Amino acid sequence: MFLRLLSLLAILIFGVAVNANAAPLEKRLKRLVTQGCVWVAEGTQPVFQYPKGCNDLLAPASLLKLATTSLAIRTLGLEHRFKTEFWLTSGRELGIRGFGDPLLISEVWPGIAQALAARPELPRTLNRIVLDTSAFDSKLRIPGIENSLNPYDARIGALVTNFNTIYVHVAKNGAVTSAEPQTPLIPLALQLAHGLEPGKHRINFSRQPEHVLPYFAGLARAFLEREGFTFESEQISMRKLSFEDRRLLVFRNPNTLAEILPGMLLYSNNFTTNQLLLAAGVARSGHPATLEKGLVALRQHLHGELGIPKAEVVAVEGSGISRKNRLTPAAVIRLLEELRTHQEFLPLLNEEFPVKTGTLRGIYGLAGYFSNGQTFAILLNQRKNTREAVLKALRKAGFGR
Repeated sequence: MFLRLLSLLAILIFGVAVNANAAPLEKRLKRLVTQGCVWVAEGTQPVFQYPKGCNDLLAPASLLKLATTSLAIRTLGLEHRFKTEFWLTSGRELGIRGFGDPLLISEVWPGIAQALAARPELPRTLNRIVLDTSAFDSKLRIPGIENSLNPYDARIGALVTNFNTIYVHVAKNGAVTSAEPQTPLIPLALQLAHGLEPGKHRINFSRQPEHVLPYFAGLARAFLEREGFTFESEQISMRKLSFEDRRLLVFRNPNTLAEILPGMLLYSNNFTTNQLLLAAGVARSGHPATLEKGLVALRQHLHGELGIPKAEVVAVEGSGISRKNRLTPAAVIRLLEELRTHQEFLPLLNEEFPVKTGTLRGIYGLAGYFSNGQTFAILLNQRKNTREAVLKALRKAGFGR
């Protein structure tokens, strides 16, 4: 009885403190929030809303990654590792079948090449490379991805290496070198870097889809040649591998989902997030991967498993890059509750709060966990980015302490 009374007293004191600070806080927020909504919550229940009672559908930008993260953890599991298969065809070709590994990057290729070199049945002289992308629908397109050089516009796919980007250094005399010591500079990369200004450049080459698979094959060939393999032809063949061919190696990426998520959330990687959305769709509905299967899985998770009302979510992809996505603050708070035991995957704001940001022109979001266990969701769809000033005002009013 004493503990109950003490708990009630604490709640009353907190309520009095919040009410005492509500008026000046709302006055400050009136200058900061011209179009948007701010929530502070205990569990899933709001203890503060501005404007009062707000729960509008707002564009979340990368706050939507919280939803895809939650889906991936529930569906794939934190120990999930993406796979890529390597085959020997009857025509002495090296076949590579992809399943959408988002971290098939330069750092893992030496291990793949060494594992293949250890297979005595694989000839050291091969005809060419065969690529099998049948695990993904050939017409996959992500809403919001534009045809730009920006890395955040990189395209997804069954076989992708280095996030469909190259990182180069252009000297003042025009000489091009790899800006990553682990990545060989293949001829196609030199071609793509031609004419760039001096300096370092991270280039999304998938704006021209015809470059994606040749770059993948060229980089694979470069790492295999380091292990003594030679290829009679640099041409690539595109076809579905069959059981008439011989599977030699199923490579499991050394990075688990638990190791993928921190980097994905820190750098707000749209490419990786949508690869996870597609993987979750495949896990629930089978191959080939399609955007619709991923979105069906996301809806099942949000509405069926988390109980978020259908009216509180509009998702057209998984990363938040599309301006057509919508979330309510209540939906964001529910996602934070679902991810509470995994908040270590989120980057720290000012080395203090685990948070996720969302940023597009005119869209500014910030959501995360206060040290006292409260959660907050700031969704602004306005010209000026005031999200950190809003958070500062909440802290000054006593929230999170």
